Amino acid sequence: MKKIIYLSLSMLVLSSFNLMAQNWVVGGNNLSASGRLGTNNNHSLIFETNNGERGRVTNTGLWGFGVSSPSARLHINSASGQHPLKVEVNNSLKMFVHSGGGVSIGSSTSLVPPANGLLVAGNMGVGKEPGSYKFKITHSTFGFNIENATTLDDWEFWANSGGLSLYANGSFRGNFNPTTGVYTSVSDERVKANVQAMPTVLDKIKALKAFTYQFEGTNEKKNSTASYGFMAQDVTEVFPHLVNHVVDEERGIDTYTLDYSGFGVLAIKAIQELQQHILILESQIAALEEAQGKDKKSNAYGNTGNIGVWLEKNYPNPFAQSTIIGYSTPEQAEKVDLVITNLHGIEIQRFDHLDVGAGQVEIIVGSIPEGTYIYTLVVDGKPISSKKMLLSR
Repeated sequence: MKKIIYLSLSMLVLSSFNLMAQNWVVGGNNLSASGRLGTNNNHSLIFETNNGERGRVTNTGLWGFGVSSPSARLHINSASGQHPLKVEVNNSLKMFVHSGGGVSIGSSTSLVPPANGLLVAGNMGVGKEPGSYKFKITHSTFGFNIENATTLDDWEFWANSGGLSLYANGSFRGNFNPTTGVYTSVSDERVKANVQAMPTVLDKIKALKAFTYQFEGTNEKKNSTASYGFMAQDVTEVFPHLVNHVVDEERGIDTYTLDYSGFGVLAIKAIQELQQHILILESQIAALEEAQGKDKKSNAYGNTGNIGVWLEKNYPNPFAQSTIIGYSTPEQAEKVDLVITNLHGIEIQRFDHLDVGAGQVEIIVGSIPEGTYIYTLVVDGKPISSKKMLLSR
């Protein structure tokens, strides 16, 4: 009987010790070096207040707040209208995740970040500390890329020892010189196709109207300086390839832009054409002066030899794609031809029935190989004058 009593007392005391060991004292606990708070089985550790779950640690070590099945090392899910995260240093806000989905860094709560966007109050560096710059990108092989989410068209800016290079959809387009800042666009013959000599442009250039103007929508101080240029709508009538029509319905943009750099090429072409006209006029004047010194009674072409016949040096010379030859013949001539031969006298090309009087012939290279050629003006079947020209590709 005594043994049964002793056994019952022992079990009661042991049970009391176990109950005491499971109690967690609110005022604090003295733990040994191996003290633990948590579970020793395959269940999550759940934190509750007011009989509601406030957070948990899963059996794999994932922490979740507001979510019963966290999928990251730290997973926060806030209720609608509740800010998910605030990080402060010495009571100063450093990082804030707004209930609208935006994130701000280094700003106060009064500066609401854009929905699903980012607001950075200080300087920002990508790849390197920004220093005094508000935004700095440090890159290696590839630079800063801007891509349209709808069309997937993109532009890249790449800084290198040769300057600032521009790429469009992965293709090189131009470069800013690091010393002068001058922009140069791609003009390599190896990337050009369907290359042809330009048609005459002088008459079209005469149709252009130049203006002075000021842009609307600027304040009085900025709008006080006059600009010089053309109206894009006028230019599109004569040089449509220099005009671009930009339409952006979302932003309400419908306007024309103008490639002013293209006018430099047109100006050079026009100068070349004017030079040919000048040479022809000079030859005509010289012919008239020579004719005045002759016997005025001998006006017939057959009696005056080559009076009034001139053959100009081709321009440009040497040439690569095309060249222009000016000539002048008496008005009474019946047939005018221009014959091109190689140095062996073999005919390469012939221009028959040219205009009588002053005129010019444009020679487009085509498949003619490079080398030196002879061109001869033939009037009424008689070779009058010959000159050399050099084709150099």
